[in-house]
Amino acid sequence: GSHKTKRGYNKLWAGGEDPETGGAGDASVVARGRTTEGSRRIFDVCLPNVSRHVHIGTFPVTAVAGGHTFFVQQLQSPTATWPMAVHATYQFGDTSDYAFGKRQRFRDWGMWLVDEEEEYITGSRYLVLEEDAPLAPREPWVGFKDLHARGRQHVSHLERVRQRLAHGFALARALNRTAVLPTLWCYCDKFWHRLDKCAIPSATESQPLPFVCPLDHVIDPSLLHGTIPSRMRRPQRGMQASRADGPWEDGLPFRGRHWLRQLGAHPRIGYSTATLSTAPPGEASVPMEVPPPMLSSTLSSAALPPERGGARHAFVPGSEGPRLVLPARRRAGELRAALKPYDHVRLLRVSLSDASAMIGCYEGAQEAHDTAQLTSHIFPHSWCYRPFEMTPEWSAVAAKGAPKRGTEPWCVWGFAKPAVPGVCGAVQPVKPADGGG
Repeated sequence: GSHKTKRGYNKLWAGGEDPETGGAGDASVVARGRTTEGSRRIFDVCLPNVSRHVHIGTFPVTAVAGGHTFFVQQLQSPTATWPMAVHATYQFGDTSDYAFGKRQRFRDWGMWLVDEEEEYITGSRYLVLEEDAPLAPREPWVGFKDLHARGRQHVSHLERVRQRLAHGFALARALNRTAVLPTLWCYCDKFWHRLDKCAIPSATESQPLPFVCPLDHVIDPSLLHGTIPSRMRRPQRGMQASRADGPWEDGLPFRGRHWLRQLGAHPRIGYSTATLSTAPPGEASVPMEVPPPMLSSTLSSAALPPERGGARHAFVPGSEGPRLVLPARRRAGELRAALKPYDHVRLLRVSLSDASAMIGCYEGAQEAHDTAQLTSHIFPHSWCYRPFEMTPEWSAVAAKGAPKRGTEPWCVWGFAKPAVPGVCGAVQPVKPADGGG
């Protein structure tokens, strides 16, 4: 109460005797000998109905990191200082049935240690999606000349990335392979309130832009696990779909960007790799002619010759595996047939550019429909990127009444839903239906 404040409670503790116990206590040693001005402090706090004197200390952010300073600002990287504890705050993607967002953030930084190895590493074939588009420098902050310059850059960038990911996921589904996600970059933070130059207020000097952003800034990780009824039918909470080509309601099995680092202990997976491409090796590369008997004895099934739709097998010495070259815009069934001999390959790598060019259409309407529904379920996102405090012009708009959602002058909204290939013979690609989940 106020009478306790007047008597000196709730103030910075200088150490010394505890008025209640008469003893110094261990905390006084810290207060007297190890604190410096502006760093770690210990406070003497009154908690009504609990205690007149509670010694509360604040930890340095480099030792006990919050969810924002670690996963978004990533202060541990420029300082090369790994904290002793990390809180999973400032995140998105948790649901009532599982903390998908928290788990994915810990996985992507190698701090989730309870995955079953058989389920998470050794039990699948994978499609490794690799970002090959150059990353543009951030837009300069020009203030009132154009408050939305960075917001537009962020939304435009992630709409392109999400479209490329949608094609990658469609390819993973068509080939029944678990998708391995690329590193994702953002030009704006995702925050519940106003930003300052695309960073949260008070972090403009320590927030790199662009930055490697968490998955939940781009896609809600819970949606990759399927619809709620499908998730609830699984033996354990938080489990992923067992197949990539199952019912669309099951979602899409995936691995985050850190997953590839774990394969050092699993060479039979990490070194079983090939690259899927729409172009042969560059002129500077000299492919090796693989003896046909050796190749045929290792394939999962007989390979079609390239002139009949099969993959052109090219190996450049020193590369991690062969390059499988196929024409762009193939029918999904033809693509599966061409790659069937390579079912034994555990890591099939593909750039997002090539993934976007691989599937031209689907022979069956059901496969096209299910892929569109899965895309609709995974990629909904509606977020206002608000770069600044209210300007007089914006305040005048707000004073007239709340504008229609999507027309607010203080927002750049993201993101548009991606499109995916349609049925062969259709003029336009299939647009995902609203409310697929």
